[in-house]
Amino acid sequence: MKKCGCGKGLKAALRPCLCVLPYVGVALLGLACVPPALAQSAAVGSVLSGYPAAPRVSADKTPDASPLWSAVRHDIKTPHAVGSHVGPDVLRLSGHDVDGHKGPVPLLGGPGGEKPLPDAHWGVGALPENMPATAARPHNAEHGVAEVEEEEEQEEAEADIARDRAMEKREIAEEEAAAKAERLKAQAAAAQPAKDETEVMFVHPHKRSAMPPVMPELPPSERPAEVELYPLTGMSGQPMQVTEEQNRRSPNRHQGNWGAFNFGDGEFAGFGPVGTYGVSPWAEDWSRLCNPKNRKDLLDPLKYVDLGLGGQCNSWVTFSGESRLNNWYQSQPLLGHVGHQGAGQFYVRNLLGADFHFGPHFRVFGQLSNADAGGWNYYGYSAAYRQTLDVQQLFAEIKWNMLGAKTGLMLGRQQFLDAPSWLLYEGVYPGIPQSWNGGRYYMMWNSFRLDFYDFIKTKLNPNSRNHVFGGAFDPKLDLYGITGGWALPRMLPKTQNIRSFLYLYWLGFHYDGTWAKAQGSGAGEQMRQNLALRWYTSAKEWELDMGAVMQRGSYKGENGQRRPVHAYGARIMADWRPAWAPWHSFVGGAAELYSGGRQRRNGAVTDFEAPFSPSGTLIDAGGNFGRSNMYYLAPLLSTVPTSWISLRARLPFMWRQHKSGGLVSAFGPYALPADPILLHKAGRYIGFDPQLEADIQLGQHVKFLIFGGDVRMSKGMRRAGFHDDAWLYSTLDFRF
Repeated sequence: MKKCGCGKGLKAALRPCLCVLPYVGVALLGLACVPPALAQSAAVGSVLSGYPAAPRVSADKTPDASPLWSAVRHDIKTPHAVGSHVGPDVLRLSGHDVDGHKGPVPLLGGPGGEKPLPDAHWGVGALPENMPATAARPHNAEHGVAEVEEEEEQEEAEADIARDRAMEKREIAEEEAAAKAERLKAQAAAAQPAKDETEVMFVHPHKRSAMPPVMPELPPSERPAEVELYPLTGMSGQPMQVTEEQNRRSPNRHQGNWGAFNFGDGEFAGFGPVGTYGVSPWAEDWSRLCNPKNRKDLLDPLKYVDLGLGGQCNSWVTFSGESRLNNWYQSQPLLGHVGHQGAGQFYVRNLLGADFHFGPHFRVFGQLSNADAGGWNYYGYSAAYRQTLDVQQLFAEIKWNMLGAKTGLMLGRQQFLDAPSWLLYEGVYPGIPQSWNGGRYYMMWNSFRLDFYDFIKTKLNPNSRNHVFGGAFDPKLDLYGITGGWALPRMLPKTQNIRSFLYLYWLGFHYDGTWAKAQGSGAGEQMRQNLALRWYTSAKEWELDMGAVMQRGSYKGENGQRRPVHAYGARIMADWRPAWAPWHSFVGGAAELYSGGRQRRNGAVTDFEAPFSPSGTLIDAGGNFGRSNMYYLAPLLSTVPTSWISLRARLPFMWRQHKSGGLVSAFGPYALPADPILLHKAGRYIGFDPQLEADIQLGQHVKFLIFGGDVRMSKGMRRAGFHDDAWLYSTLDFRF
């Protein structure tokens, strides 16, 4: 048996080391000589503190044998461990570190641990009742050193085996308990609607400084599709429906904490569609990356750079970027009205942004833009396609909690998408997205929200190709209004997963120039008030999206002529997703109606107009048709053979609402034929446009989109001067 090293004159093999004082000697003995197995037993507190702990008590009230207790029980007058009990099963050891653990240490011996026996159970210097004789063996000179060492080694081995068995049983019990808890949690989540579990955005700002939890991996069957149809479509018709829980729990989804508005692509929150990335980068939430364990992608370090202000996870900057290559071929651009047959347009746009978060209440977002264009036999390039460098967005946002709502004020140049995409969108066709200057004030509760805004459109510098930072305001292009949205309560069984959203919009359009040209009158200025309604509902196997808008206002011609505006529009889209269909396939259809009228110089203006870059993909992604004086019906078929490929086909058939009214493209009204009577004789039927589309997601950052169509005009429309057009449009998009 080795000596303790406390002093050479002591008989270390026969008795414990007592170098200076009895209690200090026992403490040193515990640190230097006690076998490691005892350091993790119930006596660990007593060994490190200098006092022995009472033996553990088994189920039949018989104390377990304790060699340490046998060795020191005659020398120590009180059998209590120094420390304090925290709850029934935890012993706190102040100032000590046991196996790297500081603070409360569970007592071993059972799932709940055991307590030391009270004072009254032990007599001073007496053996505990029913203690085995071997446990009371005194250490004296009658035992040889070799025998003592052999017995101690045997006791060590037995203690190690017992400890390993106890730890193994405990680990198995903990794993079973954790698995049971996960099953119960999953069952509860399936039986109840999704709850807003992460109130950390700014309803409870003090929680923002906490380290975000590690994001759990969803089972493959519950993960959203990797491919997303942004920005060329909205909530309806996505490859797969996505629940609030999937949006908040999936590592590849980055919506904010929007309560019930986290459903689907998140556009009902008012900040545009958001999936892995958003149409507006500032709508993405990357705060979970404060926890390094949530970083899975090579570029994740750019999405969360800690600024170190105000504590952990309190301030950071998120960098964003996009490079998009577009190629657009048209055999007869704009139905032959521009005279560039076989036009090939190629253009690129680059966006680079930074989102600075200074605590939970304030942030600043800035974005720069660059674009260029070329091709063969091309036409129509403006400042939106060619720009050296300009400020695309720059705004500050203040956020706080008021009346139980997430409230924010955004001031500056920004993107605005809180409107139906068929009324207003980001501007898909131009290289540079549409941006606005002004203010926006929003309030968002868990299932209800309000939005107030007033903007002036950004005017691009006509010489932007040769100048830097030349953008300005265009006071003749205004947008203002109020949005109210409500996530309706579930009226039918929860198992159907039915979700419904009801929206009311009041939008004011003020614009002039070519778009303000009215029926039978020249260019001028228009003021249109839009009162719109939208209702969206979906279940596991179907979805329905309906909307309508009424326009009232006035037209003022350049010659001072004034005319009232009375127009309207309506839209419906539905699809059926049978559970038995392979590849998440669905069939559906869309129908839209937009008012128009005959070409006259007086009376009310009845042409419907949406001048601020609405999305037109359901009608014709080639830009040949706009929303005015027409209605159409389009069957739709979609399938997702893999999670990263989406295929779809649509076949719109189009008619004019009024035979004497003209046609409108995505860029403005067509010129009338030399003989207007030809429009009347052509009849209402315009033609059809079969279209095919493929979206391919090449990893998290790269997406390739290609789709095309073949516009077949009616005989009457061809006689009126409109040509057939075969078109092909593709994009290669890199984002981070």
